[in-house]
Amino acid sequence: MKSIDTADLFASAVRDLEINNSLAQALSLHTSGHTRDAMEAYKQVLIADENNIVALNNLSLMLDDETAIKLLLRAQEIKPDYIDALVNLSSRYYSMKNISEMQRHLEHALALDPNNKSAIQLAKLIDHPSKARVEPLDLPKYSIIVPTHRRANLLDRALSSIKLQICNSNHEVIVVSDCVEAETDEVCRRWLGSSDTYVRRSGVPGPSDSRNLALKLARGKFVLFLDDDDAWHQGLLASLDECQILNSGHPVYFNCSVVKESRKSSKPHRIGEKFLDTSGLLDLNVFVKNQVHMSCFAFPTELVRNLEFDTHMRAYEDWDFLLSVFEQQMPQHHPFLGSAVHEVDDESSDRRGNSQPAQDFNAVIDYLYVYRRHPVSTELQLSRARLLASAGLQLSSDLL
Repeated sequence: MKSIDTADLFASAVRDLEINNSLAQALSLHTSGHTRDAMEAYKQVLIADENNIVALNNLSLMLDDETAIKLLLRAQEIKPDYIDALVNLSSRYYSMKNISEMQRHLEHALALDPNNKSAIQLAKLIDHPSKARVEPLDLPKYSIIVPTHRRANLLDRALSSIKLQICNSNHEVIVVSDCVEAETDEVCRRWLGSSDTYVRRSGVPGPSDSRNLALKLARGKFVLFLDDDDAWHQGLLASLDECQILNSGHPVYFNCSVVKESRKSSKPHRIGEKFLDTSGLLDLNVFVKNQVHMSCFAFPTELVRNLEFDTHMRAYEDWDFLLSVFEQQMPQHHPFLGSAVHEVDDESSDRRGNSQPAQDFNAVIDYLYVYRRHPVSTELQLSRARLLASAGLQLSSDLL
């Protein structure tokens, strides 16, 4: 009879506990958008346990196709029926246009779970696989527009929050950078796939030109905008899939959280977060003062296709754009926590505009510019006059 060394058993149990704790930390970093830290955490798990299939699978999500496939094949070898690895292998082979290998792993995944939504979605992407060619059968349902300017560490958080969404519908991400930066290139290489678009445009820097270009490229049925320093909460796209208001062709807006952070160092320092229920926040007074952040909206593409962001504005171009939409159709509220709006109140802020109206002379001028572009009723003119008066500018309401 073989004796049991209790000391060995105890050491093994402690080791397993440490690995599980390390994996939990990696998963927490991953889901919160701290991609680089999550990558290092997964690597540490694999140093302790080279056969940890969860770490192998999740680390593969952050790497290039060839490296990811090596990790996923290793995970699949350790556990042949690990369906997450099979689905991700299929996706990577699809990206590399290796349809025969894609089919092999996809068929295995579907044999294990015929109702796996991700596997079913991948299967829909193949047209005549015997001809070994890739052709998407459907246009994307969502086009997600992300303008960016020299904020690779923040862009990494934004794109990871999109790519970690679980959604039954195709979607495309369109990133437009107004400058050339190696770090931004690397983030886009890491997160964007074959159905996404990355453009490095020339011309004057600024989000308006970038968004306008992206709108021209958008192929989706619906458009969403996400600033490069903001992020999405998990489940947003899945929730929009089930939103009858949006699917009937009506624009919607959803709830958000407001995250306070400091950007004094290369990695943003989180200070606090609070939930914001936007229901009831959006009404006609939005023509006096902006009410809901741009990242909280989903629009039918046909509603915004012919609209443009004003490229001459120093700030509030997103509010001006929203008013052009609202003049056609006011959105309805969708009760879901969708976006995480990140705000910086200290000197590390690099935002061009301040959300508080009429803080200085330039802000007052910008408000006047928006007011002149969007005529309103007499009642709202009076509200505009009162707001400007609070900033020290007395104007007759009929001028507003």
